[in-house]
Amino acid sequence: MKTNSRQFKIATGVILLGIMAFIFGMSGQTGNESGKLSGIFVNAVIRLFVGDYSTMAPDAQLKLFAAISFLIRKLAHFSEYMVLGFCMLLHLQAGRNVKKSVWLSVCIAWAYAAGDEFIKRFHKFLSNYLKKIK
Repeated sequence: MKTNSRQFKIATGVILLGIMAFIFGMSGQTGNESGKLSGIFVNAVIRLFVGDYSTMAPDAQLKLFAAISFLIRKLAHFSEYMVLGFCMLLHLQAGRNVKKSVWLSVCIAWAYAAGDEFIKRFHKFLSNYLKKIK
């Protein structure tokens, strides 16, 4: 039984590192790269749910596209951290109090998100600073 628990901890730890790497990689995308990726999903949503999109006025199309794009980006961001939190919960759950594991998972996912945002801001500041020096 102990071996299975250890193997489970190792497996969930590897999955957690993979999710963290995925989130970090997605955060490193430029606005254009991120826009292209979310644009694929936005176009799919429009094709599925908005039958008269091609007959709409261009400004209405842009407004709808922007609104759906905003929603898709926020849902994707939320989903990444929801998966991170869930996998963290699975990793921490083995042999612990459920309530304590839930709170710890939420705190770790929140800290990772805050750290990710800090790194993004620092990276933007540093790259803008280096461009001014040249």
